[in-house]
Amino acid sequence: MSEIFSRLIDFLREFWPVRICMAWERANIFRAGKFWKTVGPGWYLVVPFFWEFKNENVIRTTYVTPLQTIDTKDGGTLTFSATIQVEVVDLRAAQLVVLNYDETAVEDTSALLADTLMRTAASLLTPENRSDLLRKCLGKLQEELGEYGLSIRTIRFNNFVRNMRVYRLFNDQIYTNHG
Repeated sequence: MSEIFSRLIDFLREFWPVRICMAWERANIFRAGKFWKTVGPGWYLVVPFFWEFKNENVIRTTYVTPLQTIDTKDGGTLTFSATIQVEVVDLRAAQLVVLNYDETAVEDTSALLADTLMRTAASLLTPENRSDLLRKCLGKLQEELGEYGLSIRTIRFNNFVRNMRVYRLFNDQIYTNHG
């Protein structure tokens, strides 16, 4: 009996013509599969089967990149991870340009930071120059993530260790030729 009641509630929720967008959300409305418009908080009437209402949190969210060890320009190593605050500024782009914008933002940030830090002169990797380095990385991130409707509010390094002893272990199946 409870399963029937649960299915009835799910059916009504799916086909009820009123959709709600909360204060911390924005929603994209699609008509017949095509993007129509982005709306803010409120109640909206939609036509079941023909319109789709996709709402998403747009408040700032903090993400942490994975810990990475890279080789630097001077032949040393750098182990780092970063924290970024991401905010959705264009929900249309966030939902339509890239799949899973939050995961992509973290992956792109990790790759961009590794690439930037790998190419940076050793003199700029010192603690005294960290704010200049962060500003440089923030500008590059804004440009790259802006393509899919995101803005980086802040970026900070959680870990930033130069020339730490690194032991790299590789899985033989990945790095050997089996042919």
